[in-house]
Amino acid sequence: MLKLFKRKEYTMDIPQITKQETITKALREELENRPFDQISVTDICNKSHCSRQTFYYYFTSLSDCLVNLFLEARNLSNQYTNYKEAASGLFNYVYENRNFISNVFSAGDQSMQVLSFLFKIIKDTMSRMMDKNNPESRNLLPEDKEYILSYYAAAWCFSFLGWVEGGFKTTPEQETEKMLLISEGSLINAADKFIKYRKENK
Repeated sequence: MLKLFKRKEYTMDIPQITKQETITKALREELENRPFDQISVTDICNKSHCSRQTFYYYFTSLSDCLVNLFLEARNLSNQYTNYKEAASGLFNYVYENRNFISNVFSAGDQSMQVLSFLFKIIKDTMSRMMDKNNPESRNLLPEDKEYILSYYAAAWCFSFLGWVEGGFKTTPEQETEKMLLISEGSLINAADKFIKYRKENK
């Protein structure tokens, strides 16, 4: 007598997109076509097929949702190992997403929010690279390190802003090259100068 074996079914675990990700994606898609200040919570709810209650469960406002959209840039920045990679990576990220970024910057209040978020990403990245490439920088006073990082992060931020507002007339590669001509190595030099200054003026 033949024994029948039940066929075993195999299933593949496919990551499910969360409702939060769906809402964020809906905002991203809307920003590809129109300015941020022309988009409402209702628009996003309709596009992501969720209620306003669900939207406000995850986000306090559209601006809060916008910040979540830029977390991708922060995650990318964690992969950079030197200043060239950081400059090239960030310029290429902005260029590849130029439609939605331009539509964010066209809304004045939101541009400052994005710049503030970008500033923090750049400053954290520079801090990590400074510690890695110049161990002496660990001898900096906290307030001196904060001053140096804030100075250069602000310079990078406003370079991005000028590029966006200028309509991306140059390539990411050209912008990266200019940025590195000015800043590559100067962060380390600044750290060394501050350390020397503090030693000489104790």
